Amino acid sequence: MCLILFAYQHHSDYPLIIAANRDEFFNRPATAAHYWPESPEIFAGKDLQAGGTWMGVTRTGRFAAVTNHRSTHTPPNPAISRGALCTDFLRSNVSPQQFLQEIGKNRLDYAGFNLLLGSPNQLLYYANQTGDAVELKAGIHGLSNGVLNDSWPKVEQGKSALSAALAQSTEAEHLLHILMDDNPADASQVPDTGIGIDAEIVLSSRFIPPINVRDNHYGTRNCTVLKIDRQNNSEWLEQAFSPDGKLGSRASHQIEGITATNTTNN
Repeated sequence: MCLILFAYQHHSDYPLIIAANRDEFFNRPATAAHYWPESPEIFAGKDLQAGGTWMGVTRTGRFAAVTNHRSTHTPPNPAISRGALCTDFLRSNVSPQQFLQEIGKNRLDYAGFNLLLGSPNQLLYYANQTGDAVELKAGIHGLSNGVLNDSWPKVEQGKSALSAALAQSTEAEHLLHILMDDNPADASQVPDTGIGIDAEIVLSSRFIPPINVRDNHYGTRNCTVLKIDRQNNSEWLEQAFSPDGKLGSRASHQIEGITATNTTNN
């Protein structure tokens, strides 16, 4: 993921509401969200190159999501896949604290990452650059490729947009629209993460239209809204995009206990 906006213990009916964009190279193979045959407790998209996921949930409300952290840290070659962090947590039964203690032992073997994990009742944030685990307080939060609630325009404006949207409706379709804002920030507002001012501006919008990077298309591939209620019932709405920026498939999933129904439109 490259942008995760979320309301935690903020809404009376849904203790966890996620609105997230996955930005990635379009030639990196991946599947849409589904129950994994080899791990049927996991509902998530799958990165077919490394085998992990960027965001997922289980039937019991266990949740994990990861974003890249732009940093100068160089991990060993090859680095451990960051997507495995999500799948390892979703497969496990250990507490978030225990899981983070364990990965902390080799945290610098990964490229920079931010990790959100837990459940609607307890959510933790962890960045391998610092090794600190933070238990989140109720409220509206935002995470991109800096640190949690950083002052990046897409984070601050995204949090405000999520707050305003939730004041009107919790409908997933309604929330999906806040992820599709492709207006870049002014040069004076973007962070300096070492990638150059032109790249900072291009990557400053919530939705990244396809751009050419090293002869490959890169941009927002998926917009996803996930809502988990107090009975751990989940709703997952996912909109995919093609390399030319056009709408791709859309799927809506209702996840209840050990069953799920879904409808897909192409």
